[in-house]
Amino acid sequence: PLDNTSFSGDAVLRLDVQDGYAGELKVACWNAPSGCNYVGPTASLLEHFQQCAFHVVSCPRCHSSVLRSCIVGHCKDGCSSVSPAEPVVLAEPTTAAEHIALPEPATDLDVAVYGVVENASKKLSKEMGRLYEEFCCLHTSLNQCREDIRITARDSRDQLEARLAFLSEQLAGLSALSAESSAATVDMGNALKAHVSSELRMQCERLTSIAGSTSPEVSTTDGGMEVYWRIADWAALKAKAERDGTVSVESPVQNAFGYRVSHFVTFRKSSLGLHCWMALRIHPGDDDSVLEWPFRKAFATGVVNPADKAKRLFCRNKTCCGIEKPGIRHSTSGGCILSKATDMEMAGVVKDDALYLFFQIES
Repeated sequence: PLDNTSFSGDAVLRLDVQDGYAGELKVACWNAPSGCNYVGPTASLLEHFQQCAFHVVSCPRCHSSVLRSCIVGHCKDGCSSVSPAEPVVLAEPTTAAEHIALPEPATDLDVAVYGVVENASKKLSKEMGRLYEEFCCLHTSLNQCREDIRITARDSRDQLEARLAFLSEQLAGLSALSAESSAATVDMGNALKAHVSSELRMQCERLTSIAGSTSPEVSTTDGGMEVYWRIADWAALKAKAERDGTVSVESPVQNAFGYRVSHFVTFRKSSLGLHCWMALRIHPGDDDSVLEWPFRKAFATGVVNPADKAKRLFCRNKTCCGIEKPGIRHSTSGGCILSKATDMEMAGVVKDDALYLFFQIES
């Protein structure tokens, strides 16, 4: 303000316009009535006004409007109130208002300034109308969104409560079913565990029996037919015989010349050491009546080295030329003592913790 007094709040009108809008307005210089034809953006108006050469001041004698740059020449030569002989005395302005007193505006200037102001006012009004419409649309959209959110929240809450009630019922049913299933599972698990333990025990006994039994092999040579068996776990059998005094092993039944044959081996402990006793068992079969009896011939039994079958320890049955044909019960050949366990180990017929036996029928 010219009087250096701050404006009150009621005297100030705030106008919110878009960024860059004021810079697009074109304004004329305040010295347009004095001949300045400047028209430019509002941002450069103040800088132009400070350098404008068309500032007008009032003559202190005749009070006419004169350009500030020509006031000295006017007072010397052109002032109508000063006689030629009277010196010109310039009075100092007493106030800032007298120093910057503006002339009365001309009619053309009023029209030009009014047009500029009117155009600016129309643009501002148009922009404010657009902003008001956008604000109204935004307010309406906000109210609609708030209503939609309220309805959605209410529906979601109802659905959630219904879903939670349903899940609670399902959870209660599952809890009861889980308790029943747990009891049934425990009973089934105990029964299955007992069954599996029994079955495993039976299988272990069978596997132990099979592992401890002999493994037969039949071959034919020029001297006749030979049947071979492999007795596994030599060390375990020997230890058991040393502990219990005797242990016996019988091979699975093997077909030889159409007859069902097995090999019976016994380890016996005596004061002389641990000896191996062997015998051949012939089991009755359905076709025995129509088969020739090959076991009437001489036979031999013993142990053999699996890597070199020429290395053998055997005993030959010299008291009987053969074996009698079996009747209802199985027939057992006359057994013989092979050798002591230590002698068989020293002879090399024990290989890879196994004892290899043979039974030979001469042709």
